[in-house]
Amino acid sequence: MNSMGRTQAAETASEVSWLALSKAYPFRTLPVEIVNEIFLHCLPSSDEEFQPTPSKAPLLLCHVSSYWRSAAMGDPRLWRRLTLSPKRLLHLASIEPLSRTAQEMVDQAHMWLANVKDLGLELDITIPHSHSSSTVTDQNGVVSQRPTFPEIIDQWRSFIMPVLVKQAGRFKALQLNYSFPAVLHSFFFGEEQDVLSKLESLTIKGDQLQISNTDGDPSNMSKHWVPIQRFAVAPRLTKAAILVKNKSPFPHQLPGNFLPWPQLTHLMITMPCSGSFWKRILQLCPNLMAAYINIEHSVVPEDCDPFFPGTGHIDLPRLKTLDVTFHDEFASAYFDDFRFPVLNHLLVACDFGSGFPTLTWVHPPPPRNDNCFLGLRTLISLTLSYQNMNEADLLAILGQAIQLQELILDSYLGDHKTFFQALVVKPHHESSDPSLEIAQPILPQLQVFKFFLEYASDVPPTTFDEEDFLAMMASRSEVARAVVNRFSEEPEPESKPQAAGGAELAKEENGDEKDAVMGDGAGAPISSTTIDSNPTPTETSLLHAKRVARLEVPPISSLITPIQQVEISTNAEESSGFKQLERFDRGLEKYNKDRGIPEQVPAQFSFLLEFSNPSDWALQDSEPQWF
Repeated sequence: MNSMGRTQAAETASEVSWLALSKAYPFRTLPVEIVNEIFLHCLPSSDEEFQPTPSKAPLLLCHVSSYWRSAAMGDPRLWRRLTLSPKRLLHLASIEPLSRTAQEMVDQAHMWLANVKDLGLELDITIPHSHSSSTVTDQNGVVSQRPTFPEIIDQWRSFIMPVLVKQAGRFKALQLNYSFPAVLHSFFFGEEQDVLSKLESLTIKGDQLQISNTDGDPSNMSKHWVPIQRFAVAPRLTKAAILVKNKSPFPHQLPGNFLPWPQLTHLMITMPCSGSFWKRILQLCPNLMAAYINIEHSVVPEDCDPFFPGTGHIDLPRLKTLDVTFHDEFASAYFDDFRFPVLNHLLVACDFGSGFPTLTWVHPPPPRNDNCFLGLRTLISLTLSYQNMNEADLLAILGQAIQLQELILDSYLGDHKTFFQALVVKPHHESSDPSLEIAQPILPQLQVFKFFLEYASDVPPTTFDEEDFLAMMASRSEVARAVVNRFSEEPEPESKPQAAGGAELAKEENGDEKDAVMGDGAGAPISSTTIDSNPTPTETSLLHAKRVARLEVPPISSLITPIQQVEISTNAEESSGFKQLERFDRGLEKYNKDRGIPEQVPAQFSFLLEFSNPSDWALQDSEPQWF
């Protein structure tokens, strides 16, 4: 056979071999680019931990075949995230388990770093608190010393030095979870400081933050005091979350160059700092888009405010989300020095401990005559939590928030009736006279309203009337309006006689005002408030509608966006004060059922009445929302 024949035979044999292989292993015939895309869908979801376990991708993919291993290890995208969280180091009888675990973590980190190449690693590390005091006795009665704290620190250094210190320039995101800051001393203050050149996101989560090289270690007091500057130079860092609660006496401030403030777009610090500290820092953050801060002593005479720019106030021109928790009573005055021209989401909570503080929001003290809250016309979401609110102040703020879509109130209102009646939207009647000015309803874009009703020692607030709440809903939603208008068609559940017995029942049978309002029998539907606060003789108040002529709630105004979600929660121990709202809830369920709306399909209007505790309502989440 000549050379040409041998070549053709070899090609034919290769083709036959490839066809046979493709039938046995069809996955190998796919281009590696497609294989890699398939592998990406095998990774844990973004909210799961990326533990280095053989039962999950990407390690799982490496144990199928040599082809899969080669494809998986050749795609850096599969190795972008790594979670190192040792679970069995809380009770150490010897140093050996910690030594072995630290070395395993080093090997795992190096494997991920080798495979991720230049893409940048998102590393999440948890260093557990290992109980090391006293001694331990085994089953044979042999007593041995547990590892000492210095020994534990030294073992963790065997991981921190080769990974955190020497590879610092390769981390794209870094989350450090720890109990004692001393374990990270070599990373925070070590002489070998590689620049965090790729770092974009930083989270530090622990009981305390070591802000200087002598903190928490009396033996170090002879050293030259150096503040923490590990993150001062990080050219790509834009998101930082410092989730610590320092136990040191106040004030315990962060160093001025702790972070590269001017480049930050997202910032969350749960460690309470003084109001003046935050004024100094926020002036340095012109690019900030989201801020979650805690303020301890917002007004402190001995803590001087910074010099303000020529405008006389601090402008945050890009800030869209502001979440503030105050720990004193001076919250409202604190904001007088700020301007938020594009703010969309505002949450203000008070963690005061000794009750709800009463804040004055609208009237700043002399000589100031301006107020930043009266200019928040870009606000989309507002949450006010754990404070006493004056309804006049609140309505003044809401009157300016013409774009507000979500309102969450977890505060005690002085006058619920005035507030809810103000939220009732009057019917809009078209006029042929263009010279007549049409009054703009309050909160015309409101779509979500959540309200917590506080009972103080089981005593209901005297100004709350559930009929005001019903009237507000009926004036803002055609569905709620339809449910309210059907109240006269739905028999009210029989109630048990109270102590007054016959007198109470007689009032109900003879058309007690409240039952007439609720439209029992052939009567009119509900509302404790009039649709027009100044009715003319030709207009009929919903509250005083006669039972003989069933008056329907008029259609909602064309000037508003219909509300879509309403929730009311309360810490009341029993539901006797919410019978009409419970009736509305049942009526809404029947309304949706009659129209064949499946439960899994989002409803045009939803309502929730819940008896719960407010503790988890609106205080800052423990984790930032941008991750």
